[in-house]
Amino acid sequence: MLLAVLCGLGCICIVLLLAIGFLFFKSHSIKDGAEKEDTVVTEEQSEEPKEAEAETDKEPLPEAETGLEIHFIDIGQGDATLIKCDGYTMLLDTGSADPEARRSDRDLLEYLQENGVERLDILLLSHGHEDHMGRACDILEAMEVGRVLCDFGNEEGYVQRLEQMLIDTEQEVVVPVQGDVYPLGDASVHILTGRLTELGESETEIERVNNQSIGVKVVYGETSFLFYGDGDAGYEQYLLELNRDISADVLKVPHHGAAVSCCEQILERVQPEYAVISSAKQEDFGFPSAEVLLRLTAQQITTFYTNKQGNIIAISDGESISWTTRR
Repeated sequence: MLLAVLCGLGCICIVLLLAIGFLFFKSHSIKDGAEKEDTVVTEEQSEEPKEAEAETDKEPLPEAETGLEIHFIDIGQGDATLIKCDGYTMLLDTGSADPEARRSDRDLLEYLQENGVERLDILLLSHGHEDHMGRACDILEAMEVGRVLCDFGNEEGYVQRLEQMLIDTEQEVVVPVQGDVYPLGDASVHILTGRLTELGESETEIERVNNQSIGVKVVYGETSFLFYGDGDAGYEQYLLELNRDISADVLKVPHHGAAVSCCEQILERVQPEYAVISSAKQEDFGFPSAEVLLRLTAQQITTFYTNKQGNIIAISDGESISWTTRR
């Protein structure tokens, strides 16, 4: 009798162990399957270029005695880039004077003051559109400017006001010419293109002004940065045909990432490791476009976005570039 009971208990234990083993195996299989399914979804949704990761710093950077800093300033829709090297300063474009147009309440002058900028050696205005030079008069009123580089090709009211102010203040104004080089400490600012006037008879007025953008390459040691405002397809074709070195480590994506700019041939010639897109939120203007993001992805270019990451700062020691972002 005792033997029968013991045999019965043994059978029950074996059944329980088998049941526990089955449940354990099934739960791990479900977990593994879910992990694999999640991985597939992530890969299918990865249509944007790799979003750059950078150190986040809420405080202004300490004043560096040497080295190059390039601040891609988050001013919403528009462009404003501060370049500092060895105590010298340059501002490339100023953003818009209209908070509604730029879709941002961020203030350019406050940013400059927070970063210790009391004087500009160079103010360069890439072309005569308000989202690139709308605050030029405010800059000239707020601080001393060594020289202004510009060639507007536009007779809008904001351009006329600036032109009159430049005359009244006897400000030094230089029309950049292709091949000019301006020193900025140990960095050099190379003018790749001056004003272009014949890029296609079918251009609209907006396209015409965009294609008059001044092309600039900033070189510091072995590192380089390429800017050309809002130049679109016609401008880029001209740039490709130039017998000039337009390769750069960093490309400031033209025209805020509009589909008509940043063609595949440009990316192949420039071969940037990094790209920076300055724009407001995508739903406001459609910038950056899906087409440009796909091109950047195809070239495996690490990309920064002012509309996502705020102010983006590149720091070069002449050999390598490090990045930080701050709101």
